Amino acid sequence: KMLDTFQERSKSAWNAAMKAEEPFAVKQAMNTATKIMQDLSTGFAEVETGATFVRETHQRSESRKQRAESCNLVAPHIWATAVKAARLIHEKLSFHWRLASAILKHADASKRSSYKKADDTVRLVNEKLLRWKEEAEILHREAREDEMARQASVRQGIAPRMAKMEAAELARQRQDSERQRMQ
Repeated sequence: KMLDTFQERSKSAWNAAMKAEEPFAVKQAMNTATKIMQDLSTGFAEVETGATFVRETHQRSESRKQRAESCNLVAPHIWATAVKAARLIHEKLSFHWRLASAILKHADASKRSSYKKADDTVRLVNEKLLRWKEEAEILHREAREDEMARQASVRQGIAPRMAKMEAAELARQRQDSERQRMQ
């Protein structure tokens, strides 16, 4: 059941990443997804450890049951009770092993789906951050190009005025020189 909660947490992280419109919110979704992945690994390791313990105990009970049955053939008056106890223990441990095996399969399926959703969330966040970075670069480049175009148009606007001013100054100088000559 513990691993099933990770599916809901993974979906929640995905939804948060989808709704996020700013880098801070997206990074929070990524942190949640990576935390889920870490917690999944830890939680699943605990489930595996428990299942391994049950499996090993079941295997030991199998070998003890077989030993008791083989000894019972030699000395039934000594081993008859031990065989009954070994069979009962083995039967109960077989039930627990089947249960642990089913839990392990269910936990593995939950782990895979939760991990995939968390991984998809991390990929979505990375794609969003990359897209935002590229958009910022495009906007910066466009602003720079607009500024360069504005400066060029200002320079082009100044050049004709400067030429007119220079022409007017030359004309004034000529008029001054002609006046001086006439005087």
